[in-house]
Amino acid sequence: MQLDLAFPTPIYIAEIDNLSAVQNELLNCYSLLVQNNAFTDTTHKQLNNWNSSTANLSNYFQEELISKYKLSSFEAELDKKLKAYFKTMDVQNLPEYKIQASWMSLTKHKEYTHKHAHYQCDVSGVYYIQTNGVDGDISFHSPISTLENSYPFRTVKAIHYPPKVGRLILFPSFLEHEVYENSTQDDRISFSFNIVFNRFI
Repeated sequence: MQLDLAFPTPIYIAEIDNLSAVQNELLNCYSLLVQNNAFTDTTHKQLNNWNSSTANLSNYFQEELISKYKLSSFEAELDKKLKAYFKTMDVQNLPEYKIQASWMSLTKHKEYTHKHAHYQCDVSGVYYIQTNGVDGDISFHSPISTLENSYPFRTVKAIHYPPKVGRLILFPSFLEHEVYENSTQDDRISFSFNIVFNRFI
């Protein structure tokens, strides 16, 4: 007898270890971005016909902030967690990879992130720099939508996770996701990135 769970979609949630150094590094980066008016450009919203209430991005996937701002503490934590993520899938040696893009999101009162995916990449992720914990969960949608109405093989339509300072979430880039509206008066600041593995480098 054998039962295979044939098409799992692993989402990795972890708290980083070197919290103080990572937070200082990313908050300094955020301050520099604010000084450079990085969150005022709404080109990405216009190009995609996104609502004005969509969260503000530091760039439209045109920069790689980890290299540009020498975010070495965060980069080391990310590498460590990527290796742990792959070990859960029985991959002992992490393939060579490249951080294709990394950016910050500033989400104010009544702002949100629409449902989307990061195609052409392998792994994507988000790290929470500033949050009150109730300013908008991230929600991942089932990649097997055809099972939603198939008895007895129904799957949940979506699964969501609350934001938490120091929390890192890694997931397959093809997985559609969104972030719920920030109904609080506090700003949420998060750091996101896309990774490609060596066949694309």
